Amino acid sequence: MILAGITGNIDSGKTTVANFMAESMPRSAHYESWQLIAEVANELRLATPKHPSWRDRDAINEWLRPLPGILQTATRKTVSIEVLELTKERVTAHPENYTKLFEYLELMAAQPELQAATISEATKETFRSLLQWLGGYLAKTAGGDIWYAELIRRIQANDKVDIVTIGGVRFPADAICVRQAGGSIISIERPDLARRDEQDLTEREVTLITPDSGIINNGSLEQLRACAVQVVQDLQTQNLQLTYAAGSFTPR
Repeated sequence: MILAGITGNIDSGKTTVANFMAESMPRSAHYESWQLIAEVANELRLATPKHPSWRDRDAINEWLRPLPGILQTATRKTVSIEVLELTKERVTAHPENYTKLFEYLELMAAQPELQAATISEATKETFRSLLQWLGGYLAKTAGGDIWYAELIRRIQANDKVDIVTIGGVRFPADAICVRQAGGSIISIERPDLARRDEQDLTEREVTLITPDSGIINNGSLEQLRACAVQVVQDLQTQNLQLTYAAGSFTPR
């Protein structure tokens, strides 16, 4: 099985490249870390229908109380509420770690009708702040492998595929999990991309990942597809190049 983890900033083309790579072989699968995070987020939202004010730290900690049990079921990771809870010291020392949580709670206060919604492919942009916070905060506080250890377990249980791509490799620990499973890390860079979101924990960490190869997303969509196909062929022959410029490829 070919296993490739895709990393890069938001909107760089990660999911597009991952899908192109997966489509290049008849038996393929694509996994996204946000999907596992959304499983947890949806269960948390169901368990705690009333959202607290972002200013009420005690109420937020009570709102988070079901989270350890949800994580145990979804990720098989044991996490205590004491590790997760917000304290005055933690918030004061690292306010940037809670920006996305507070942003989400403000959203729910402004649009309480969103409580009835399920986080899915169609709605994930609406709930991006919650996904960003859970993804980053739990990786920081509950163990860097909390998401990817479970993703790799699910992938390894799937013996009906020849290639698996994973979108959303955000932390160095994510990359370690992929490599330990025999995979490679492919970074996507889009030269015209606006500055990344500095308030997102995951966006701050992604620059710490050293990829095995990089794709410069500087061409058309069809050129990017041709580039992704070449990357897969090179993975098959163990001839992965350090850099691929999509703009230099001829559409197939």
